[in-house]
Amino acid sequence: MMTLRYRPLVLVLTHDVYACDPLKFEGLALEARAKLVRIESEDVDFADLGAMLSAAAVQAREIRADEACPPSSGVPLATSCQTK
Repeated sequence: MMTLRYRPLVLVLTHDVYACDPLKFEGLALEARAKLVRIESEDVDFADLGAMLSAAAVQAREIRADEACPPSSGVPLATSCQTK
C-alpha cells in the first residue's frame, strides 16, 4: 500500500472525499501513522493550508517518536529516543 511505502506525515482530503469512506481514510492514516487534514475545498488559502500542514506534521512526528520509545520500554532518556 502506498501509505506504508512512502509513510506520509499528513494526508490532505476535502471534506467531501473524506465523507465517501471515513473509515478507509482513518485506517490509511493509522497504518501510516499520519495525521488527516480535512479541508473545505481545493480552493483553500495557501497560508491556512500551510499552518494546518505544519501543525499536523508536528503531531505526526510526536506520535511516531512516542511509538519508537514508549515509556514502558525502559530506555533511558539520554538515549537516541530523546533526540529523535
